[in-house]
Amino acid sequence: MMVDDSSLAVSFTAALDIMKARAVSFYSAFSMLPADRFQAVAAVYAFCRFADDAADSLQPGEAERALDQLARLEGLVQRLYQAKEGQDEGLLEKAGDQLLWLPAFAASIRRFGLPPGPFLDQLAGQRWDIRFTSIQDTDQLIRYARLVAGSVGLMLLPMLARDREAAGHPGLRKACEELGIAMQITNILRDVGEDLRLRGRLYLPLDLLRAHGLEQEQLLALAHSTAAGSPAIPQAFIRL
Repeated sequence: MMVDDSSLAVSFTAALDIMKARAVSFYSAFSMLPADRFQAVAAVYAFCRFADDAADSLQPGEAERALDQLARLEGLVQRLYQAKEGQDEGLLEKAGDQLLWLPAFAASIRRFGLPPGPFLDQLAGQRWDIRFTSIQDTDQLIRYARLVAGSVGLMLLPMLARDREAAGHPGLRKACEELGIAMQITNILRDVGEDLRLRGRLYLPLDLLRAHGLEQEQLLALAHSTAAGSPAIPQAFIRL
């Protein structure tokens, strides 16, 4: 017994609603794809949004709860890949409203041959955030960005390539992964103040801060003052 068509339609609608509510520009851009590919992108987005929210919505003392949530999601992903088509209905039926997008995600995995690695990497990246420690150097920053965003490039490639053979091309895979990394670094640069104020995280490599004569405490003070007005930005930070 497989998830029936009406339940699957509800699941894809839930995934599309999540993307439309949480990523307007993403939704608008990918809506130009053929319907089946657009729906699969939405299902992948719903997975990433759920994992990211687990890491970024932490309240004090909730780290273990968030890690448990990611562990359960990882278990679901692993069981989806282990199950043969039509044998995962019990798993999907028990997902509940919080994972209403899961049947759409499972169908997209099979429809486009999505490999498990990028999804597991994404979860590893979110665990990094939950247990966050300062980024020491650029190599470490790239490793982090590869997990949380390079993985997204690889997740989306099968829906963007013309066919499975093209999606497996090493050069195209490398380009998609590196574009994801570049976009993550762009987001980090955009959100320095927000990440410090709201999450106590600084993703800028500490060796680069030292090279420019900056301390994390300076940036934290600047982040809080930015929220209250428009302070002068130090030239050392601009150079960084």
